Amino acid sequence: MLLYRTSFTVISNLRYQTNSVKEMVVTKKDIGKLIGGIAALIGIITGAITMYEYYKAKQRFDLAGKWDVYFHIDKSSYKAYIGKVTTNRMFFFQENEKIKADGEMTQIDSADIPASQHIPMHFEGKISDDKLYFSYKMDGEKRPTVGEITASILINGEIFEGTFFGTAANSSGRLKAIRIK
Repeated sequence: MLLYRTSFTVISNLRYQTNSVKEMVVTKKDIGKLIGGIAALIGIITGAITMYEYYKAKQRFDLAGKWDVYFHIDKSSYKAYIGKVTTNRMFFFQENEKIKADGEMTQIDSADIPASQHIPMHFEGKISDDKLYFSYKMDGEKRPTVGEITASILINGEIFEGTFFGTAANSSGRLKAIRIK
């Protein structure tokens, strides 16, 4: 009987050890699957971040083209400017977030001005999400005027509105631009 118990114990231990080895092999496979799953998850997250950065960098609006930009002068140290609206025909060029525009003042208070009196104007700035930030320069008859524009893009990039400030008689006011088809 003692021999039977000893044999049974050895066989039981052998079976136990064999089962332990099998369990360890399965555990190694599971670890491999787990590592593979983690690597796949890291790949998916990296891909998602890359796509997010790409679309974030790509501008939602293409503002290149011909625009009429209206400056509504609300404040000025020169009283005759207050209430005036100047129209500037501008041609915008866009490279990613950088924007430039060249054009000229063509109207004052909706009245055409003679071509010889058109005043050249230049914008340079950037687009960030749905906001525009420009510095501008007008080549005035007596001296250049410089200023700043901050605007929001509306209606799928067909209109932008905002405010401006310029050094010509410290004028400031509202600005609206409409794309010309």
